[in-house]
Amino acid sequence: MLQPLNLSSTLFDWARFRQTKGAVKLHLLLDHEGYLPVFSTISEGCVHEVNIARELSFPKGSILAIDRGYTDYSLFSHWTDTGVYFVTRQKDNASYRVVEKRPVPQNRNILKDEIILFTGYYAKQYYPNPVRRIEVDDRDNNRVIVCLTNHFDFGVTPIARIYQER
Repeated sequence: MLQPLNLSSTLFDWARFRQTKGAVKLHLLLDHEGYLPVFSTISEGCVHEVNIARELSFPKGSILAIDRGYTDYSLFSHWTDTGVYFVTRQKDNASYRVVEKRPVPQNRNILKDEIILFTGYYAKQYYPNPVRRIEVDDRDNNRVIVCLTNHFDFGVTPIARIYQER
């Protein structure tokens, strides 16, 4: 989602990213209804995306479709406590246990709909809440995408669609 914009480090020395290369990142928040920007900022290429996300506040009921780079369990906890929903991809090394298996719609690309609890030391410390885990068969790219969300009321297809439209 966020890719550094390559710049000449001799012309843009304030954006030094590597020894001979400069870069900046454009952080952009879009309103889903009209795809209009509601927030944007530019940072140096070495600034991690989650550092920008920590500075933002969102209205209750907002749904954030975010990349795995924003995985921060304490931030997820803050969003959940303030009524903000997130949809993201699960990191490959996340450890968890399934506490509930939910039925999946027939003849769709949804493989699993589960409620899980994180079991990793930091994950369960910073996000002790249950989270919804949805496996989606991405046939176009021949892979399975695993989405996580704190939204339990939407159907699995809209959740998968929210992430897809990210």
